[in-house]
Amino acid sequence: MPKRSGLVNRSGEALVVRKTGDGREFAVTVDDAGTAAALLNTLAERRPETR
Repeated sequence: MPKRSGLVNRSGEALVVRKTGDGREFAVTVDDAGTAAALLNTLAERRPETR
């Protein structure tokens, strides 16, 4: 699919990251995707905005 890529090594949960600038998405299968998403969201909130 356009603007989408991923790394799927197994079945189960996946983390999907969407870039705000161009809307591209990347998915990767991980254990406990909810915790991984929470961590990335926390880090993104702490990052100074760059434009």
